Amino acid sequence: LSVALMVYPWKKLIWTARMVKKAFRPLDKADGTIQAIVHLARTYRQGWDIRHLERQGENLPPGLLKTGVELIAYQWDRGKMKEFLGQEAASVQGQYENARMVIRHLSQIALSLGVLGTVVNFIRFLGLSRDLRELAGYAAVAFLSLFYGVLLGKLGLVPLADRLKECMADQKFRLELIQEGILGIQDREHPRAIRFKLETYLAARNAAGAI
Repeated sequence: LSVALMVYPWKKLIWTARMVKKAFRPLDKADGTIQAIVHLARTYRQGWDIRHLERQGENLPPGLLKTGVELIAYQWDRGKMKEFLGQEAASVQGQYENARMVIRHLSQIALSLGVLGTVVNFIRFLGLSRDLRELAGYAAVAFLSLFYGVLLGKLGLVPLADRLKECMADQKFRLELIQEGILGIQDREHPRAIRFKLETYLAARNAAGAI
């Protein structure tokens, strides 16, 4: 913990812990996201006033979909909207990647400290005592230090980093779905066409994940 605080500000460590906690929360299902997008597309294409779409967007939870609806209500240019949505998605991805890198670094610190404890106690084992009982104690502590380093680093922190990576991949796909859906809404594409396109993306991803 002391080494971690020397490397990172405590606020960043707390933020990383929150990202890890967020990674274990169930994500919104892609089917639900598609249904929400299709509903908004149907509302916008049927000729409702753009303010009605904006009011529907106010009921959405904070996130990229709500931001996209607001941009449509503000009548942003399509090119600027696509660029902005891409930047917002990249920002979310960057948050997960930064948290993952912190966790990976902390796992390396844990392993290094475990090895350091082993080396220190082996030095004591080899040079500081001739009492067999003391030698056995130093050897036990040496291996115990390595055990705790591996336990915390490889079996504790590395799985957390892998969990963040998996969550990051799921978020990336969901954000790509939302970007495609928002651009389709702005172009006033038929809701069935938007549904077909997004469900095709989802089916392709599920098929790839099953391989």
